[in-house]
Amino acid sequence: MPTPFAIDASHWNVITDWTALTTAGIVGVIHKATESVGYTDPTYAPRRQQATAAGLLWGAYHFLRPGDIVGQANYFLAKAKPDAHTLLAADHEDSAVSLDDLKLFLRTISDAVEQSPVVYSGYLIKQQLSGADAELAGYRLWLAHYGRPVWPTATWPSWWLWQFTDQGSVGGIAPVDVNAYRYDAKRLRAEWSGTS
Repeated sequence: MPTPFAIDASHWNVITDWTALTTAGIVGVIHKATESVGYTDPTYAPRRQQATAAGLLWGAYHFLRPGDIVGQANYFLAKAKPDAHTLLAADHEDSAVSLDDLKLFLRTISDAVEQSPVVYSGYLIKQQLSGADAELAGYRLWLAHYGRPVWPTATWPSWWLWQFTDQGSVGGIAPVDVNAYRYDAKRLRAEWSGTS
């Protein structure tokens, strides 16, 4: 099994002991912040305080839906309230969201906060990408794939994070999405927020 470095979570997950995560070697938490232009995860803000108090890095993701993409990016930023240390991610799982929509969301975020967000996707990005995409290659890939990882290598020679299970157990917290990283914790901390 790969070494867990990060978990991702939403209000569906029960997390009661943040210190147990750090003891288990978890470096960061990526949490659902928003979806579309009208939903904010009610556990996002309190968990951010709890996680950072435990010494964990914090990340926020937005579940993309078809519609007003620029409006979704602005809504996400308003609710996620990122600082220079916050990882930002686009959750690309809805097949009605095109690659052009995804790229517009990523550009809007990058322009607003001068950070490089992460693309989270699995089967959908594999279906939509038929070859290399130079614009998407400028963003890190957070791959969702259970089993030996397969991803669009013409665009991303390697994944940045790999969500290898949605049934993980880390520090007594289960089930939870668990993510691997190619290098060590020090490097992950340095790369986390995507600031240049």
